Amino acid sequence: MMIQWRLSLAAGLISLAIAGCSSQPEKQAQVQQPLTPLQQATQLIHKAGQSQPIQAAQYRAEAARILIEQGRKEEALVLLETVDIQLLPPALKFDIARLKAEAALENQDPEQALAYLQMLPKRSAELSPQQDLISTQLRAAAYDLKQDTESQLRELIYASLLQQDTEQQQLLHNQIWGLLNSISSSELQQLLSKNNTYYEQGWFELSQAVKSSNGLAARNQAVSEWMILWEAHPAHELPPQGQAAASAEIIQANKVAVILPESGNLAKPAEAIRNGLLAAYYAARQNGESTPELTFIDSATVTDPQQLIATLNEQQADLAIGPLDKNYVSSLTLSGDLPVPMLALNFSNDELINQNLFQFGLSAESEAEQVADRMWQQGHRVVLAISADANWGRKVLDAFSNRFETLGGVVADYALYADTAGHSDRIAALLATDKSRERSKKVRSLIGKSIKFEERRRQDADAIFMSALPNDARQLKPIVDFYYGADLPVYATSHIYSGQANANSDRDLNKVRFCATPWNIKAPSAEHLLLAQQHENTSGRFGRLYALGLDAYRIYPFLRQLAANPDASISGETGELSISENNRITRELEWAIYRQGIPSIEQ
Repeated sequence: MMIQWRLSLAAGLISLAIAGCSSQPEKQAQVQQPLTPLQQATQLIHKAGQSQPIQAAQYRAEAARILIEQGRKEEALVLLETVDIQLLPPALKFDIARLKAEAALENQDPEQALAYLQMLPKRSAELSPQQDLISTQLRAAAYDLKQDTESQLRELIYASLLQQDTEQQQLLHNQIWGLLNSISSSELQQLLSKNNTYYEQGWFELSQAVKSSNGLAARNQAVSEWMILWEAHPAHELPPQGQAAASAEIIQANKVAVILPESGNLAKPAEAIRNGLLAAYYAARQNGESTPELTFIDSATVTDPQQLIATLNEQQADLAIGPLDKNYVSSLTLSGDLPVPMLALNFSNDELINQNLFQFGLSAESEAEQVADRMWQQGHRVVLAISADANWGRKVLDAFSNRFETLGGVVADYALYADTAGHSDRIAALLATDKSRERSKKVRSLIGKSIKFEERRRQDADAIFMSALPNDARQLKPIVDFYYGADLPVYATSHIYSGQANANSDRDLNKVRFCATPWNIKAPSAEHLLLAQQHENTSGRFGRLYALGLDAYRIYPFLRQLAANPDASISGETGELSISENNRITRELEWAIYRQGIPSIEQ
């Protein structure tokens, strides 16, 4: 049967060629027309049938290349099966095995590709370095299809040693690092315990150094120690991009300018931020760490970006923290090159990027986006939303809706509340129980007599998003339950939590999930405890401003590293902190759920 198939292939190609030739007008019969690719393949197959084995193999290999280029992979494989490569010279053996392997990979058949590649001598002098590189990369591709990460890693590490082009070697190093990051710590430990080459062991130990480090500072130390031990390793000379970013320069500031208002409506928040920053500063000094000189600039008097830049130059500051005002931050994004790195404590009004300006704030909109992500990850697809009928409430609702719909979900309806009196009617309308009652009244009026009626809520939604302050939430959730929504999971922003656990006040919030800063939900740090002893307002939403000051001081040395590596993060009081591509610090928050009126951290 196989012989007939091969013959039919050749016959089919020959018939195509004949048909192509016979279709030319008779008057042009004497003019030699260029052959089509299929005609060229047919001609090569015909020559192969009249040639000695080695020459025949060359003809068939060339014909197979043409067929693959024309998208006729199955026919190319059939043709290559007619070639026994064992008796061929190394160069031709490589060409045909490569073609067979590439065709098998195109057909998503990694086992067959590996079988073809096994016909080649592995890591042998019979192959040139370039041929060895190609066969190694083909094996890596096959192991990738098989999802055999260990074998793929070993092939890529060997390929990186053969690659002479620096840009291509960098790509291989990045690929190796990506795979190492994808495996678990236990899988990595198994790799480390095996009989590895020098190069494999170096890669595995570099990955272990990073995975076992808790925090960016510890990671830097671990990588520095690796660099000393593995000075001759290729990853030392040409680090993968992710690791190179982690090795980026730490900002060593001798003088830091703190730009906060000392008067005006932002003076009180600024005071909390300043106190938090100073708590981190004095804690660092107490721990024996090197600390910069701090200088304070009143942004209520130095209001112009150019004036601020001149002041920073005059004071010879190496870094600035602030300002706090949103419009001030926006103006700085338009100010051209800044003389020093600046860590603004709010976000600009637009997405413009100034390379030396980093933005850090407590955005309620980003919280709403994280709630949307969480709801989507937990399988909710059609949801309802409840938010305050205020400027902040609408912004939060818009951020949630945009994010959830971008993910593919549907916000079926929403309710905005403004006062206590209207809560019940708005929730009834949202859950459509008012429509259920109206339908019952209409039926009674039509039939003229009383009927048994069971009120029910709408059935299209599977969860509720809520953005409400604690007092409002304590009223809204029982109303949701009353209108038959008790079975709908409720997810909320951090606004719902007062910052102090109170089982009596919050018992009606049971089963509500909400995001929160570590400052409010986790065991307090030493700096948190100290600030709580010195100030009365460290709990609740205002208390997060102390946390913002703490984190601003702790994060500034690592701004360059975090910006260069979006996957790196620092654990802070305001969340797990990283930097996005637009130089904005993002906060991954904790998740908690109310149980018996007390928040409990949820993984």
